[in-house]
Amino acid sequence: MKKLLYLFITCLSFIAFSSCDDRDEIRNDINDLNSRLDALDAQIDAYNKQIVAYQDMVLGQVYIKDYSRDEKTGNYVLTLSDGTAVTVYSGNPDNEMPQMYIADDGTWHYTQDGADYVLTDDAGNSITAWPVDGKNGVTPQISVDAEGYWQVSMDGGATWERLGGTTPIASPDMMLPSIFQSVTVSEDGKSMTFVVASTGESVTVPVGVEDSFGLTLTDGNALSVQAGQFVSVAIQQTNVKEIVIESTPLQVEVTETNLKVTAPAGLSGSYTLYLKVFSAEGYCKLVTVNVTVKLRV
Repeated sequence: MKKLLYLFITCLSFIAFSSCDDRDEIRNDINDLNSRLDALDAQIDAYNKQIVAYQDMVLGQVYIKDYSRDEKTGNYVLTLSDGTAVTVYSGNPDNEMPQMYIADDGTWHYTQDGADYVLTDDAGNSITAWPVDGKNGVTPQISVDAEGYWQVSMDGGATWERLGGTTPIASPDMMLPSIFQSVTVSEDGKSMTFVVASTGESVTVPVGVEDSFGLTLTDGNALSVQAGQFVSVAIQQTNVKEIVIESTPLQVEVTETNLKVTAPAGLSGSYTLYLKVFSAEGYCKLVTVNVTVKLRV
């Protein structure tokens, strides 16, 4: 009887110790995951900054005011014309992190696990990086969820969903948060060419371009017009070869000295006109005009 009692107590002790070991392993796994997620915050922030910069480069909204290069790592630190600083890392990532890119039709794609995916909304429509109907294009944000899987937000971080692949994130020391795989400075130093990691296509951005061309509105870039009416304002063009008007519900006409905006009947609200101004040298500058449309009383 004593032997049976001793055996029973021994079994209970083994189960208790085994349970403690299991809980410790689970706790260690959770702590390890939290540590990895914390360590990735800085890299993810850097990657999201690159997504914004890449979109602005493709749209011709920014120039490179200045840059520096770390001779040891090969990384570039860029100062863009909008005042933001972006670090472009040298080389390719060691893990299958999602690589964002803008397709020829302006839609957002990403590659992961060797597959190509299109970013879509809840209705299955492709997400566009280009302005549409006077509204800004979408800029995706990347993050990881509580289980360590890649996720994306299309609304500034309000909601998130997992990306198409199911590959967990890699260790922080294996991640290289870069949209670009290489950077080349032109011989004359007047431009930089960035090769997109996921497609091999390139984006060339001017360096140190002064205000040698452009379009300005004499009375400022804010207009107001009643529905069914038009507003006409004076403009000044300098070294402008071509002006492309992005899609908008407003009717827009541009002459050498005048900008005319007509609001269709029944239209109301705030809209942004996007005028892509091209110089004779091929540089592009985006001019935005804020238009408020009021219903006629």
